Amino acid sequence: MVNDLWRHRLFSRQEMEKIHERSLYILDRVGIKIPHQKCLEALGEAGAKVDFGSERATFPKTLVEDCLKKATKAFNLAARESK
Repeated sequence: MVNDLWRHRLFSRQEMEKIHERSLYILDRVGIKIPHQKCLEALGEAGAKVDFGSERATFPKTLVEDCLKKATKAFNLAARESK
């Protein structure tokens, strides 16, 4: 999807970089509230910082960037059962 946004020029390269950097900041500093014990445990094992009391996980920049490097670069969106 990010590649499509760039290809269709909805955002400039600088804008995309700014969105990415700000997203990394939010994931690292604010994190995500996840009210599910097992999910939080799995995220903690994967390298996220987990606060079980507040049910919040934060994701260090290096963790996010490592995961992005491993992620599939392209995928197709389709309905499970096309009509």
